[in-house]
Amino acid sequence: MLKLVMMNDALRNGDAHLKNFGLVYDDVMRPRLSPVYDVLTTQVWFPQEVPALAMQKTDPRGTEKWLDQLELERLASLSHCHNVDIVQMQAQCREIALQSMATTLDECPKCPPRKALEHALKIIEGALPVPSSSAKT
Repeated sequence: MLKLVMMNDALRNGDAHLKNFGLVYDDVMRPRLSPVYDVLTTQVWFPQEVPALAMQKTDPRGTEKWLDQLELERLASLSHCHNVDIVQMQAQCREIALQSMATTLDECPKCPPRKALEHALKIIEGALPVPSSSAKT
């Protein structure tokens, strides 16, 4: 669930609300996260979009904004996801999003929504900082 929240943050999916998160009960005692659906970069159409899912913010004013590093770490702690490398998880989400979008653009050179896809790629590129640890030495 934490990774899904982070991916929606990386994609700037402002439409990620509670109805987009579901559980599947194969066994009453062991629910699992349902397959992910309705995920897109809403800032393509709504540039000032902020997350629809209200999260407890570290900012006492409670302004709606995308999650920062401290808030993600706090969310991981509240989720009992201990020993999670938030920076690494953010980097993975960023890379997966960028690679997926680039692949889609490469495989569909004449897609009607190409301009929207290109714009989404730029938004995703700017959504998260490039981790300094990813530099090759």
